[in-house]
This record gives sequence, structure tokens and C-alpha cells, in this order.
Amino acid sequence: METSAVLERLKKATGLRKEKDIARLLGISAQDFSNRKRRETLWPLLSEWARKEGISLDWLLSGAGEMRQIKRPGEIREGAASYSTPDYHFLCRAVEAVEKGLDQGGNKLGPNQKARLIVAVYDMLAEGKEVDFAMVKRLIRLAG
Repeated sequence: METSAVLERLKKATGLRKEKDIARLLGISAQDFSNRKRRETLWPLLSEWARKEGISLDWLLSGAGEMRQIKRPGEIREGAASYSTPDYHFLCRAVEAVEKGLDQGGNKLGPNQKARLIVAVYDMLAEGKEVDFAMVKRLIRLAG
């Protein structure tokens, strides 16, 4: 992941200019942001923010496609609120991809990190993308 390019797209999506403001948006201190940026471990926070805000993970990572993600399978919109029921097949494929990546890499992640990765892969599937196993491995490495 090219962190500087991802952060530029995040700035475009939010209208923020300063990294301290991005840190606040992600719920961390400016120092923590700086450390995570240096270690390239910002992805779990960025992907969680993007998911909550309806920003396409593909766009955030690569700049490809539309900035806003398409409606997720099972999503119901009522006024300002939306409720989502995961698509069972997408969820199974996402869990399987993350488990396979963890097994092959010999990596261990905590439940929160693992859940975030599953959501990121699920979002890729929900956007109509096939699971890019190389991307899953990179995400696992970044989350660890």
C-alpha cells in the first residue's frame, strides 16, 4: 500500500488537509498517527473508516473506480438510517480468504484485526471485485 497516495485520497474524500486532523478523524493522537504511518500500520483504521463512510476500499487503495461504494447486498435504506444484513456467500468467501492467508503466512491476528480484515475483503466482494489473494496477504501483513 502506498500510504502517501492513500492519505491523499482520504484528504480528497474528507476535505481535510493536515495529518493531525486525519488522526482526529481516525480517533488517534497525532503521535500515534505518525508512528503508524512510519510503520505502515494505518490500514486497519483507514479501512474501518472507509467502510463506515461508504468509501470504496478499491478507490482508497488504488484510486480505481468510484469514490463512493455501491449499495451492499442486503442493504435496506429507510430515510437517513440504513441497516445491512451480510450476504452469506460473500461472508463465507471473505472469512475463507483471510483464514487461508493467515494459515499460509503463519500469521496470528487478534479478533479485532481479523474482523477488520474480513470486513475489508467482504467489501471488495460486495463491490463486485474478485478476491485478490495477493492483496489479502498484504492486508494481513499490514494489520499484523
